Amino acid sequence: MFLLSILSAYSIVIAATIGLIRFRSIHKTYRPFVFICWAALFNEITSTISLSVTGSNNSNYNIYGIVEAMLYMWLFKGWGHFSNKRRSYVFIIPLLCIVWTFDNFILKHFWETDYLYMVIYSFTLVFLAINEINLIVMNHRGGLFSDSRFLICLGIVIFFTYFVTIAIFNLLELNFSLLFYSHIYMVLQAVNILINLVYALALLWAPKKQRFILQF
Repeated sequence: MFLLSILSAYSIVIAATIGLIRFRSIHKTYRPFVFICWAALFNEITSTISLSVTGSNNSNYNIYGIVEAMLYMWLFKGWGHFSNKRRSYVFIIPLLCIVWTFDNFILKHFWETDYLYMVIYSFTLVFLAINEINLIVMNHRGGLFSDSRFLICLGIVIFFTYFVTIAIFNLLELNFSLLFYSHIYMVLQAVNILINLVYALALLWAPKKQRFILQF
């Protein structure tokens, strides 16, 4: 259990390292995802320190939740997802900020887990990723599993669909046994490892930035 937890937490280091190596050459529309991987790794390091010092990592996870959301919105915007839906982009960011503020400072204390925000944020991200997958499928030629954008969106859908299920259980305070919750969190950790490896592949295969050639 402890080993699985450590592997799950730090499995993002592979994608973060690939992102670091390829950052200068990678297409600029994928750079927000590199920042997402770096933020995730920094959050895991901070969580380890926070748990050892205070016994809780809720506060830094709450901060990470809103930072990650803004980075994902930047990623989808860079992919052109909001090019014909500018109102959606303008609406989603303030909505997430309002829900995050309400959940952390009004509904609960900041050092408690913000389950309401997690549910709304996860649903939002899954919805955006599914829409992006539909666009990729309609316009893509060749193998989908070699498309970095498809891999990232697929990872988002798989991880956050499972994640939001757990968040709903906690939000509704469903009275399941501790053994049940232990098992579903173990599955979440295994899913997280798998998805982080998918993210590493996505960054490994991400297209390079375009080079401009002067013609005379």
